[in-house]
Amino acid sequence: MESKLPEGVIYRSKAGFSLPLRSWMRSSSELMDHYLCEDRLKRQGIFNHKLVGEMRSNLLSTSVDNSYTLFILLFQQIWLDQFAPEIALPKAR
Repeated sequence: MESKLPEGVIYRSKAGFSLPLRSWMRSSSELMDHYLCEDRLKRQGIFNHKLVGEMRSNLLSTSVDNSYTLFILLFQQIWLDQFAPEIALPKAR
């Protein structure tokens, strides 16, 4: 390969790979709507539903990138559904 690629390419330092979370979050609105909807978060009382809604809005409209935080919240909600459904979907008060 050394004869075909520049030395800078072959011997450069390793580079990390970041996930395109922001674009995934924008395109997977059905998943986000299900797990991070206002009613669900209100009933659970774990997270501030207004702040989560604000972060979701920012994802679509501003340069503020909350995608990693929303990713964590999304998977926390999926985990609750699987392992603690009584917390994930408490009865409406």
